[in-house]
Parts: sequence; structure tokens; C-alpha cells
Amino acid sequence: MIIVNDFAIAPLPVACGLAEYPEEVIPVIKDAVPETTVIDAFALAKKTGNPRSMNVVLIGALAKKLNTQKKLWFSVIENRVPRKTWDVNKQAFELGFSAL
Repeated sequence: MIIVNDFAIAPLPVACGLAEYPEEVIPVIKDAVPETTVIDAFALAKKTGNPRSMNVVLIGALAKKLNTQKKLWFSVIENRVPRKTWDVNKQAFELGFSAL
């Protein structure tokens, strides 16, 4: 479940009533997949001044896990998002990359 501005966004099966969300989901996930890494992407994205950059924070963390070069991702940012958002997105990427 993702919490954004105190609003819970549940996965589809939970939202449809087909499944229940565990109270303490992080330990449940870590028990099932011990190599799970948890970061507070929303809190990091808020540091950029734009909480909507949460997805780029997650891409930064993934890039670190996959051992890919930052310059490759910065090139993707520059080719895929409006120029006015480059700095925020690069900062979000860096925060995610540094979170691990």
C-alpha cells in the first residue's frame, strides 16, 4: 500500500475486496523475500520540492541495485521529461541512488 498525503492507495485486489493488506506489511515482505530493500521514496521526493518525483527516486535506487551508470539515466531524463523538470528529476534520482 502506498500512502500519499494521508490517502492510502491499495493494490487492486485489496481495493476490490479480494485480498487483505497485512498490518505490518514490510516484515511480511522481508520474510518472503529477505533481500528486499525498503526506502521511503515519498519522503525523499518531498526533499526535491516535488513529491511527484517519487518514481524517479525509485528509479535511482533501482539503478544503484543494478549497478548502472548515472550518466545513462541522466541522459534518459533529459530525453524524456520537460527541460524545466530536469533538475528536480536528477535530484530525485540522486536521492534514490544514495539511499542504498
